Amino acid sequence: MIGVSFDWGFIPGTKGEDGDPIDALAVHDGATYPGVILPCRPLGVVELVQKGANGPIENPRVILMPIWHDRLGELEKATDLPERVKAEIEQFFLSATFFTDKQAKITGWRGPKAAHRLISASLAGGKT
Repeated sequence: MIGVSFDWGFIPGTKGEDGDPIDALAVHDGATYPGVILPCRPLGVVELVQKGANGPIENPRVILMPIWHDRLGELEKATDLPERVKAEIEQFFLSATFFTDKQAKITGWRGPKAAHRLISASLAGGKT
């Protein structure tokens, strides 16, 4: 897993419980630039809860891998990532809200089926 890059963005056309598009993090061995749309497949979800105006709200982050062949191998699910990479991802999500009053907390990891359900529900306008 040498040279792992993270591209943080969102899934166009989705809407999460917080009213924003579903956050997504692509894990791969390359670098991109803002505005690029990466065709990806879901590896899983990092469950995150944060402080909202009316109490805690869920703000899950989908973990993705670009569909092209990649030196990262044949990962099937986010839980297959090395522990160090998973810890870096968690720290990234917590650090992104550190200077806000959101008080974010990681509550767990889920697999690709959960990611597909989350994306489908948010595209259909359903509550995630």
